[in-house]
Amino acid sequence: MKKNQTKDFKDKTAIITGASEGLGRYLCKYFAGMGFKVFGIARKKDKLKSLEDEVNSMNCIIKTFAANVADYKKMEQAVNEIIRTWGKIDVLILCGHI
Repeated sequence: MKKNQTKDFKDKTAIITGASEGLGRYLCKYFAGMGFKVFGIARKKDKLKSLEDEVNSMNCIIKTFAANVADYKKMEQAVNEIIRTWGKIDVLILCGHI
């Protein structure tokens, strides 16, 4: 996927669940390529690491968080981390399944 950053999105943040594979992974790369700061959440740490490597190679911004979306405490930690890191959430996309 090519980097196609847009000034309109450079200060926007997106949380995407199900980030390790399929549609969630694709959307992480797409939103990062558009200039969003992406926070990807999924259970599979190894696949999240490869996603980070791929997005970083595009010179885009991504952070990942390994957790099950059904775990309320972990989701609370994830939201707190994104607020602490980037100060806000502009987009929330739920691709993870319960």
